[in-house]
Formats: sequence, C-alpha cells, structure tokens
Amino acid sequence: HDVYLLDYRIGALTGLDLLKEIRARDRLVPVILLTGVFDHDLDVEAMEAGAADYLVKGQITAALLERSIRYAVRHHRTLRALRESERALEEACATETHIGAHIQSSILLGTPPDLSGGAAVATLTLPSQAIDGDFYDFFSYGPHVFDLVLGDVVGKGVPAALLGSAAKSQ
Repeated sequence: HDVYLLDYRIGALTGLDLLKEIRARDRLVPVILLTGVFDHDLDVEAMEAGAADYLVKGQITAALLERSIRYAVRHHRTLRALRESERALEEACATETHIGAHIQSSILLGTPPDLSGGAAVATLTLPSQAIDGDFYDFFSYGPHVFDLVLGDVVGKGVPAALLGSAAKSQ
C-alpha cells in the first residue's frame, strides 16, 4: 500500500495505539491519522509516534487529502532512501575496518626477534579504534642485538593505517 489512513477511534484500540504497534515492529509505512475533533496534544503525540499527518475529518477537503497523501508518500520514500543510505554506510565502514585491520596486522606490525640467553620480546597492540596507523618493527643483528622501530601515527582509520605503512616502508 502507498499510504495507510487510520481513524483514531477504531474499537478497543485507537489509531494511535495501532500506529505505535506498527512502529514497534519497525515497519516503515506512511500513516495518516484521522480524528473527529482537533486535539493539539494528540496531534503532537501522533507525529512523535511516526504519523505522516494528523487530519480532522470535518475539515478534510479533496485537495487537503490529496496533498497529505502526496506528502506522506514522498516523506516515506525519503525515509526509505535514508535507511538504505545508512545501511550502505554501515557496510562501507565494516569494509574499511576489515581492510584497515588487514593492513595493520599484515604490514604495520613486525615479528619479535628470537633471542638466546633466556630473554624474550613480546608485543601487544590495542588500537584506540578498530584501526590505527601505529606500527612497530624489529631489525635483528644477532642473537643479542636488535633495533626496534616504533611509530605513533596521528589520526585513525584507513588513512592513518596507510600513512603508517608508508612511514614504516621508508
């Protein structure tokens, strides 16, 4: 259906109760609430519950109803497009996180050297977000000597991880 018209008085439940149930089920449908008398508080409550419009039956004209339906349908399409954009953004962020984590684990974090004589080197990295550009690497010159290169890149996310990778490669 393109739009739902709900009367406020429909039996044991009200149109507002039904609207709240629709929204509780996360249904994104355009709903126009109709009532016999104007009530400002009910008007506000209906809009907060997700009604596209609130119309008083005795004041409805053909032009007003047509405009209300047209606006409700247009608003519904806009909300649906917004939800789709939000979903695409979430997917893009998840992809960026996956790429950045791969960059960080495979490129930015070196392997600790094996040392003789009972010494050991261990590493732990806890990014402030899912992805950082911080890096470390080890350069071993024998069983007792190594250099540690440590970098703390300003900024977070994939750009920081790429910057850290470029700095480390130099």
